[in-house]
Amino acid sequence: MMMNILPYALMIGVNTALETFVSQAYGRENLQDCGLYLHRAMFVICCLFVPISISFHYAGEFLTVAGIDPETAMHA
Repeated sequence: MMMNILPYALMIGVNTALETFVSQAYGRENLQDCGLYLHRAMFVICCLFVPISISFHYAGEFLTVAGIDPETAMHA
């Protein structure tokens, strides 16, 4: 469950900030800033996704080191 919630919450948080900045830039009729904020948000999400995906790939090993039963850890 935590593996589903953590990345989803991080990416929703980044998109919420993006919504605020884009709304302000669009209100100023500055479409260049709208695009700039969009590309920055995509970059931040990609930077977040890399360590999250690596940690998910090695989740079984992390849980085994933490003391969880190896068979249970591999199913997680």
